[in-house]
Amino acid sequence: ERSENNLNFNSKIQLKKLSPNRLDVFKVSNCETIEYFFWKKFWKILPKRIGKGSILINRESHLLYETTINLTRMGFAIKKLSMPQLFDKEYSSKIEDFYNKIIKPIVNEHISFFLTKEKQKIAECIFKKKFLKDLNIYEQSVEIWNSKIEYFKKIKTKALFDSFVVGPVWHALSEVLRKNKILICSFQHGHNKEFCDLTKYSTATFGEMVTSDLFFCYSNMTNNFIKKNVPYSKSKIFPVGIPKYYTHKHNHLLKGIKKSVFLYLSTCVHSSHTQPIVTSNWSDKEKTQKEIFIVENILSKIKHSCIYKTYPVKVYPDNEQIEKCINKYNNIFYFDSEYDLMFLKNHAQMIITSRATSTLGWCMATSMPLIYINYKSNYCVTNEFKSDARDAIFFFEAEEKDFQKKIVTFLNQPIKEIKRDWYLRKKKRKKL
Repeated sequence: ERSENNLNFNSKIQLKKLSPNRLDVFKVSNCETIEYFFWKKFWKILPKRIGKGSILINRESHLLYETTINLTRMGFAIKKLSMPQLFDKEYSSKIEDFYNKIIKPIVNEHISFFLTKEKQKIAECIFKKKFLKDLNIYEQSVEIWNSKIEYFKKIKTKALFDSFVVGPVWHALSEVLRKNKILICSFQHGHNKEFCDLTKYSTATFGEMVTSDLFFCYSNMTNNFIKKNVPYSKSKIFPVGIPKYYTHKHNHLLKGIKKSVFLYLSTCVHSSHTQPIVTSNWSDKEKTQKEIFIVENILSKIKHSCIYKTYPVKVYPDNEQIEKCINKYNNIFYFDSEYDLMFLKNHAQMIITSRATSTLGWCMATSMPLIYINYKSNYCVTNEFKSDARDAIFFFEAEEKDFQKKIVTFLNQPIKEIKRDWYLRKKKRKKL
């Protein structure tokens, strides 16, 4: 428990979850992913200066993998960066003056739309503390990266590849490299912008498209979305298609997990007191209540077996209430781990999920029959996506009258009937 600005916060440290081992990762990986890790090991041994040039790598993604291997085949070296060692350092009065004169009025203008004056003061104090800390780290990081620039030149560094530049350390690196005429390239790392109604409010904070020189995205829809909503983006945008890994098929099954008819992929992420103003209008309590409703009133009411898969990443614990609820029902198997859809898709015939997060994009890429639950009040899909999705996937509105009755009736159909209906929607899905 800790106190900050007269507010008390309770938090627990999450016990380490079951993580994919290397053998499991290898068995679900496509050729491009395996080749990337080969080149990564290869250039860890050989001196970088013998290559045509070097590519610095920070935060990795599958689109980054596929782009990088094409360059390594041409003779370019790659170097994976690590976090530099930082030290505690007092920030100067100049930094605080800069915040008070320039940043504070902007912050107050934005948060006044969402918060009362009393809460606005508390939020601004928390933001100020975080901002001054990050700016201090940024300035220290600039010094560190400047001291390494001669080495980067020695290994003929051509570009930095990063899924998205985020955090003061990496913003400092991108600025130092840019001043030395080294390209900053970022890569889209998940579906969401294409179909989530929320991103038009929050996308300006996505570092992948704001701070890079070149941004490689999945589609023209993303390209048009960025041009419309992020007019100050520095990036030249290149739509290149989705990574091959998204649609990769394999035969691997996890030990100890039985096959089921349905796989429910939860998008419930508890975030304790770190609630973003725009994206988290549901409290942790409300998120838990929604999940328990799904378990008690839908999953437990169907005659088929179902795997309940928690979200692979947790910010804060925990799913204890949800797990206790699930344990009451024999047809539902609870699986809490860092294994994601790629590891589990062979364990079920159909997928159920909700909310317009990147999970929806991953589900659609599998081509498996998909039952999607849309919440108008949280991570709702766009109207454009909804109009096409209704006839392309199995689309349900959670706030609609008789929602529970409709979805349970649908899920209790013979499996062959659901699959037949899915096949008949194939042409519509191509459009989607």
